[in-house]
Amino acid sequence: MPNRSCWSFFDSTDVYPEYLSDYKVAVCPSDHFRAPSDPQYVWPVDPSWNDDPLPNNVKGKTEYVGLADFSYVYWGFVVNPEWVKTTEDMVAFAGLLDNEGCDYCITYGNREDDMSGTLPSSGEAVDVYRLRDGVERFLITDINNPAAASLAQSQVAVMWDTVRTDNGRPIQYEVNHLPLAANVLFMDGHVEFARYPQPEGSVFWMLTKTAATEGCPNFP
Repeated sequence: MPNRSCWSFFDSTDVYPEYLSDYKVAVCPSDHFRAPSDPQYVWPVDPSWNDDPLPNNVKGKTEYVGLADFSYVYWGFVVNPEWVKTTEDMVAFAGLLDNEGCDYCITYGNREDDMSGTLPSSGEAVDVYRLRDGVERFLITDINNPAAASLAQSQVAVMWDTVRTDNGRPIQYEVNHLPLAANVLFMDGHVEFARYPQPEGSVFWMLTKTAATEGCPNFP
């Protein structure tokens, strides 16, 4: 139904098995706490979903592969590192993009839409765009100097190893690489490995002290 919440990951029913032929690649080889054969990747289809008025790729099926942010995190939205430099701003994004402390901000009905939010530290309203080719152009703030006033695709983090902590202390079963670190995939397709802690405002914002101590253990 429209108010159904969503995993903070890409929709497996849109890509499996035609594009993503083996869902086991969603398990990091360094993740010792997730087995590729784990039954939690296969979910039952509720019979009521056959009456869902929204487009639904699992109608008529009894089960489906449901990928979530176990080994890797994928939100599907552009996060400007400048928006998450303070703890209160990070918490605001936790609520907006990971359904933390809110009544399902992202639902089955609006999951493909752009979002909007407010940075508590400054009161600034920001538009949070869905990832798509060319989206970095929407971040230009100075048309006279676009190169210095926007993020390049090489700076937009798309997907990364789970690096969750409990107020700065790594949660062992939610971390793939110890000491705390992550491989980060950027929008231009390149991957970089970075360790915690990164400086505030870094493109590796998920590895900053602000991200690790904002009080939402399921984020980012």
